[in-house]
This record gives sequence, structure tokens and C-alpha cells, in this order.
Amino acid sequence: SHSRSTNDDRSMGVPPPLLLLLALNQGWGTADALVPLPSSHNLGGVLLNQWPMILTHDAATGYLKNGLVDNWAKTQDGGLAEQLDCGARSFDLRPHLQDGKLEMHHGDIVVLHEFKDAMEEVVEWAGRNQTELVVVYISDCTGDTACVDSTLDVLWSFNITMLGAEADIAGLTLSRAMERGRLPNGGSVLAVMNVVEENYDPSIVCYDGTRWCYGNKADEMFSAFWNYMNRTTADLPAEGRLSMVQAHWQENADTVIAGTLLGSSLLKDEERSKTIREVTEKLVDFPHINLIEVNNVCDGGNELLMKLRERLLSSEHKYT
Repeated sequence: SHSRSTNDDRSMGVPPPLLLLLALNQGWGTADALVPLPSSHNLGGVLLNQWPMILTHDAATGYLKNGLVDNWAKTQDGGLAEQLDCGARSFDLRPHLQDGKLEMHHGDIVVLHEFKDAMEEVVEWAGRNQTELVVVYISDCTGDTACVDSTLDVLWSFNITMLGAEADIAGLTLSRAMERGRLPNGGSVLAVMNVVEENYDPSIVCYDGTRWCYGNKADEMFSAFWNYMNRTTADLPAEGRLSMVQAHWQENADTVIAGTLLGSSLLKDEERSKTIREVTEKLVDFPHINLIEVNNVCDGGNELLMKLRERLLSSEHKYT
């Protein structure tokens, strides 16, 4: 199981950034090593669109069971609280409203798990981890026409603030974002819509004829992947926008057939190609990361998150 992070470390009297760097130097791999209290020291002044957060691609699919169809829809292993324990700090969630019931979906696959139950999990986790900001990215609301209204109703019921305009994001610092996201239980959760630059590139696939993203021709497939990562992280995000880099393989009908023949799945594609670990190793090549979207966050997510935060702490920028 994945270690749950706690706030107990605050009683140790060690300044949080120093504690984080100690943890990094010790190579601790659990969520317990992540105690940077971002809002309470100089990182609080970093802009939200320059604060690195791991975003889980199609996060709701963690609730799907394993099976042939789900193998190519299931991008995560475990529910939202488990993904948070694995290093996620933001979610790609796509609501689906049918017959008055608000669930979620990945393409045509409906995830039979209620949106409100998923949000309850997030809110409870945030209450236990009050130094962490969690961002819920809502897009692609499908089904009945009241899908967006129903989604907003659920968010309101949990006191979750929705930022849906560029004016909400422009100039917004991490500490201010945490204040805006503050919940009655002390946690901090924000929802966003219409303000994310997705930077989707359908050509970044794991399978191409006789080559795939693991095995002896993996380097050839990763070549396009690295070009995409370089290109997408070269510049700071536009003002008023959050910026996503999709650090995972895209799927289409052809890649699903190829992957099935090789006994793979979306989760296995990530494990076999070690995508998250490879990105973590090459982080120096990707200077501007805000939302980094991954599949299978529990395969290396916490190490990536620690590296991202270590870089921010050790960078020469001073956020005031």
C-alpha cells in the first residue's frame, strides 16, 4: 500500500524546505518525505502557473476494474486518495450526467463511480494534508445538458471554489491560491475550467509498426516524446493560463490493437517504458513545468514530485 503523508513533521521544529531537502538527500521514497508547507515560506510567492503539480490523466479510471475493454481506458491504478498518496496533486476529471446521476467517463467508457464520492475522498485527503494544494481540472462534461451545472453543484456542496476565467489565474500566487481553496476542514482544493492549455499531440504514441516504446526500439519512440517535452516546456505559461505537458503515450485504434497483441495495457505501457522514471531522470531538460500529466502515477510519482520541488527550492529564483 502507499504511505499516507501526515503533518506530524511540523512538530519537529525543522524549517520545512530544509526538511524537504534532507528527505531528498536521504532518498526517502514515500509521501511522508513531502513536507514543504509551500504557503508558509518563500515559495508561497511563486505563481500558480509556475508551481509544478503532477496531474493524473483520466483520473477517474482508477475506479475501473481490470478487463479487456478497461485495459485501454484505465490510466490509473487506485482511487483519487491513492493517487494523491502516489504524488498526484491535480486531476483530469471528465464528468458524465445520466438520469440524474453524475459519474465520470473516459471517452465512451462511463466510470460507474459518483463524482461526489470522488470529491469527498479528495476533500478528506486535503484535510489530512493541509500544507498541500489540490487542483481539480474539469473538462469534457458529457451526457445530459445539465452536466456542468450538476458538477458545479457538487463542488459548491464541498465549498470548493471554481476558477473559470483567465482573470482568476493571472497573477495568482501559490499562497493566494491556497487561501482561495481553503476548506472548512483546513485542507485546500481548487477546481479549474477553461483555463488550461492542454498541449495535446496525438502523434506521441507507444506503437508504430514494428517499433514500440519498450524493447529494443524504445529509443526511437522516445525521440518524438522528448522533442514534444522539450518544445512544450521551453517557455513560461501564458498569463492567465495553466499549462499542461502530457508526459504519457497517446492512444488510438491502431495502438490499442498493437498493444493488445503484445499483451499490454495503458498501465503496462507506462510500466514497461518506465515513462515517469525516464522523465524524472531527464528533468533538467524541461525547464518550465506546471501541470505534468501522467498515466499510472503510482509507478514513480512521488520521486518525480520530490525532484520537481527540489528543483524549485534549489533554483536561483527568489519568490517574494
